[in-house]
Amino acid sequence: NISSDITKLIGSGKLPQPDKFTYYYPDLSLTRIKHPINQTTPATIELLTSPYIIIKHEAFSWLRDKNPEGYVVYYNQPGDSVDEFVYFFDMLSTYQILTEGKPIVLRHCHIHPNENAIHHFERAKKKYSTDWLLGEDERLFLKIDFDKTDKIVVEYNLEQIGMEQR
Repeated sequence: NISSDITKLIGSGKLPQPDKFTYYYPDLSLTRIKHPINQTTPATIELLTSPYIIIKHEAFSWLRDKNPEGYVVYYNQPGDSVDEFVYFFDMLSTYQILTEGKPIVLRHCHIHPNENAIHHFERAKKKYSTDWLLGEDERLFLKIDFDKTDKIVVEYNLEQIGMEQR
């Protein structure tokens, strides 16, 4: 679902071509990637199985629109509570992503998302800004969008792949 969503975002001009974005690897406390991170750095298994996949992209042009540099975050958690999103905002702040004030597109991609996830997200923005941001909430939270990814269901033709019943 994430790879097809990235392709869709590139095709619709919401994400630049792959040579203009990188997977974001924050400084890890126990293990580190041993090579420099650039556009050719692939997504590691740790990144793909983590609760968040963060893509940092450069500024880019699409048709006549200029898009600033920013982030696309694939959020692979159900969104069951306000505190879940407060923790997420705290994580973004720890990585200094939230406080940069750059656009952040949050793509909710959990297989069983909570139907109230968007409401929990909105209430968490209010709670986090009241507790921590001291008047900075408009500057930071107005640039965060929350969207759900499309679910892609892959069906294989069993006869074509040789798995038909015998």
